Amino acid sequence: MQKIKYDKVRQLDKIVFLALGLILVALVIQMAILNWINNRNISKMSEVLLDRVVNVIEKNEQDEKDMIASLKEDYIVRAKAVAYIINANPEADGIFQTNAGR
Repeated sequence: MQKIKYDKVRQLDKIVFLALGLILVALVIQMAILNWINNRNISKMSEVLLDRVVNVIEKNEQDEKDMIASLKEDYIVRAKAVAYIINANPEADGIFQTNAGR
C-alpha cells in the first residue's frame, strides 16, 4: 500500500517537475523572441533618429550659409548707399565717421 502511494507521489512529482520545466523553457523562448524583436525595433528607431538628426544638422548648416550670404548682401548694399551719400554730399563723411566711432 505504501509502495503504491510512493509511486503515485513519485509520478506526481515527475509530472510537476516536467510541467515546471516546460513552463520555464516556454518563458525562456518567449524572452528570447521578445528580446530579438525589441533589439530589431531599437535598431530601426536608432536609424530613424539618426536620419532626423542628420537632416536637422544639414538644414541648420544651410540656414547658416543663407544667413551669412544675406548679411554679406546687406552689408554690400549699405556700403554702396554710404558711398553714394558721401559722393553726393561730402559733408556727410564726418557724420558717418562720428557714428562709426560710437
